[in-house]
Amino acid sequence: MLLIDDERLRITGADGGTRFDSDEGLFHPISSVQGALSMGQYTTGNGVSINVADSFFLGNCHAACTHVIGAMKFTLNNYAAGMAFDRWHTIMGGSALWVLDGEAGFQSVVGSNQPDIIQFVAYSFRVTSGQVYMDRRVAMGGTPAIYAVLPHQIQYKLKAGLFT
Repeated sequence: MLLIDDERLRITGADGGTRFDSDEGLFHPISSVQGALSMGQYTTGNGVSINVADSFFLGNCHAACTHVIGAMKFTLNNYAAGMAFDRWHTIMGGSALWVLDGEAGFQSVVGSNQPDIIQFVAYSFRVTSGQVYMDRRVAMGGTPAIYAVLPHQIQYKLKAGLFT
């Protein structure tokens, strides 16, 4: 059954259960943005730290857009990079994290991180004033061990839209 009242549209089944309700605040994609970015290598160790927070402009979208969802794919040049790659990862908000665990050579427990050791790279997507950005956060502390995030490419296929 189709019900329309006070700017609300509802569709119910024969059992009375709601099949669609325009008041549910569904995501409506309006614009598409796709492409690729190349990222360099990050290396730390022997007291060298990296602390980067920057943004990359990816493209324009409709000015009414408030959110971005989609997929991203990491492409690396070798299999020793330590991350699942060559596959698409769904992005529904939040961040894609590339986390490095501690090295057994300077820790008492293999696989555990010491409280002062922070090694990660995070990528997230956002929409601001009709423009889509990818934000990058790199935090790699100066430890005695050498950590490296190898050069990689990030492909993205995104939909910008709004919840109504």
